[in-house]
Amino acid sequence: MVNGRAFALSVLYAHWLEKFRGVMAPIVGHDVSDGVELGSSLLWVGAVS
Repeated sequence: MVNGRAFALSVLYAHWLEKFRGVMAPIVGHDVSDGVELGSSLLWVGAVS
């Protein structure tokens, strides 16, 4: 499942790279997705413990 999510995100980043013709949108999108993943992991660990 993780590989499917990584592939989908990479397609989204490539789309943003082409659409906005710059690297800032994919960089910001990557950082936001990392933050969401970290936050959801912390919430899950907090709920389990």
